[in-house]
Amino acid sequence: MTAVRTAPYEVRQASPVLGAEIVGVDLAGGVDDATAQALREDFWAHKVLVFRGQNLSPDEHVNAVRIFDKPFDHPKWVHRHDDNRLVYTFNLEKAGAASAWHVGGTWRTPPFNIESLTYQVVPAVGGHTLWADLQAAYDGLSEPFKELLESVSAVYDAYPGDGTYNRPPLTETVEHPVVRTHRHTGAKACFSARTRCA
Repeated sequence: MTAVRTAPYEVRQASPVLGAEIVGVDLAGGVDDATAQALREDFWAHKVLVFRGQNLSPDEHVNAVRIFDKPFDHPKWVHRHDDNRLVYTFNLEKAGAASAWHVGGTWRTPPFNIESLTYQVVPAVGGHTLWADLQAAYDGLSEPFKELLESVSAVYDAYPGDGTYNRPPLTETVEHPVVRTHRHTGAKACFSARTRCA
C-alpha cells in the first residue's frame, strides 16, 4: 500500500507537465518543517510553484526562498534592493537579452538551483512570464540524441545579459554540461540557453 502525503494547503496543478498554484500558505508568516518539506516535494514534482497575493517584503522574500534552497548574492554591480542585498531589482524595460527566452544562471558557476520572482508592477496587457519544461524536452528525445547531448558542454559569456545595471567589461566565460541531473530527483534535463533542445 502506497502512503499518501497530506499537506496543510491545496495544490492546483496548472498543466499535465509543468506548474502548480499553492493555496493556503502564508509565506510571510513562515512555515513549519513539515510544510517546508511538503513544499519542496511539490516544487520538485511541479518545477514551478505560484503563490498568489503574498505581498512579501524583501526580507520575507529571502526567508521564503530559504524554504527551497540557500539564496546567493549577485555580483556587486547589480541593482540590489535597498532593504536586502540578496534581492535583485529587475526592470523589464531595460532587461536586454534577459527579457528573451533563456535559462537563468548560465553565466555563473554553479548555475541557479532555483529562481524566485515577486511581481511589483503587473501591466494590464502582457507582462507574462512563461516557463518551459526542459526535463520534458529531454525525455522526448531519442536515445541516441540523449547520449550525444550528455557528452557535450556549452560555453557562455560570464554576463547575465541584463541591461538593468552598469556592468564592468567581462571577458571570461563559463562552461556547463548540456544535460544536467536534478540533485534531488535524479531526473535529467536539457540545460542550454536561447536554443532549442530538439
